[in-house]
Amino acid sequence: MKISLKNLLVTAVIIITAFAAGYLNSLFYEETSFLKYGSHLEGDAAVNKDDEANAAVKEWTAEVSYRIFRGITIKNLTEVQKCLETGTATLIDVRSRESFAEGSIPGAVNVPVVNRNPYKFIEEVKNKLTTDEVILFCDGIGCDESINAANLLKSMSDIKNISVFPGGYNQWL
Repeated sequence: MKISLKNLLVTAVIIITAFAAGYLNSLFYEETSFLKYGSHLEGDAAVNKDDEANAAVKEWTAEVSYRIFRGITIKNLTEVQKCLETGTATLIDVRSRESFAEGSIPGAVNVPVVNRNPYKFIEEVKNKLTTDEVILFCDGIGCDESINAANLLKSMSDIKNISVFPGGYNQWL
């Protein structure tokens, strides 16, 4: 069997491209893991809700963690509650205005991300920032809007301290 120079070069290019893609992916993205989620419920209800939330969040994280840019922090419920109590972060609900009007985390401001010009989204986020840290959230598990918004801010703005609360509004309830 003869191997032509052309086939050898094509194979080399494919291998180099695959390696480069993997290397670039490792530069920009990172695996994330979640700390134990807290709960505002009492007793057995809190334990059951925590167990269910942890299992669901871990499963969801395994599916989307490869899409989170390096440098974006993941916040759990307890951490978000602490940031709200101390006023150390601006909490931004990236869901639609209609969803926000139906209910949101107390103290959050609404900056919808879906179907928006990215520059207008970034400008509105900057205008609503009252702290150095921004925490983005959406509906929660299965909703990628906050991750997409965080990646957008990380890649296109000068905002440095970006976090995502993946449990979102549904976990807050």
